[in-house]
Amino acid sequence: MSRGVVQEPSIYGRIGSRSGGQCWQADNRVMARRAEGSQRHVAARYRPLIVLLRRARSDETNDGINLVAGHRLLTEAGYDAIGFDHFALPDDSIARAAREGRLRRNFQGFTDDPAEILLGLGASAISQFPDLIVQNEKQAGPWRERVERGSLTATRGTLCTADDRRRGRIIEAILCRGEAHVDAITPMPDLKRFERLGLVRVDGADVRLTPDALPYARSIAAAFDSYLQPAEMRFSHAV
Repeated sequence: MSRGVVQEPSIYGRIGSRSGGQCWQADNRVMARRAEGSQRHVAARYRPLIVLLRRARSDETNDGINLVAGHRLLTEAGYDAIGFDHFALPDDSIARAAREGRLRRNFQGFTDDPAEILLGLGASAISQFPDLIVQNEKQAGPWRERVERGSLTATRGTLCTADDRRRGRIIEAILCRGEAHVDAITPMPDLKRFERLGLVRVDGADVRLTPDALPYARSIAAAFDSYLQPAEMRFSHAV
């Protein structure tokens, strides 16, 4: 499903399936609420699960409550929570990776693949390296012309600084393992609002999520993202 390492917590999908539909991904409003485009076959095949999740929506209007309700419904149905928005049956490889501390995350989502490099093939594909993220030409015609000329197909990208990589490791650790050690170079953000809610424990340079914090892990990890604007770091937005 994905390869590489995360650099920020703000990129995630709407609904996905993995290993024959055993792994589910939620959006930021209603978990498995809708399936569009290439994912419509998922909705048709797994309609009973989607109907179950929609019931959680019928009596609740708050996005945070929807997320928690959906989390409860899926875990009670026998799914393991993988990070903050994926769910998998216990025998799925990604569920085993989560239990064994091997879970990873990149811009595509959670993965059990330990590779540090993701190679994107085709028009608009994104490739990720430890210090670089690049995207191929978006239009199929110009992309094909570049290939035929023997040229590189990437048209834009961004270098990841040493600070980006340090923060990326902290964010990944919080999202994948529920705890992180903040190195001396990276400033500790203000996590008091999460501590007051009983979602986080801070012990010196160590940050640990409490058992109730998993649905809100993305909100907490976002505090370490130096590129998010203050409005983007609001608790309700990240949920």
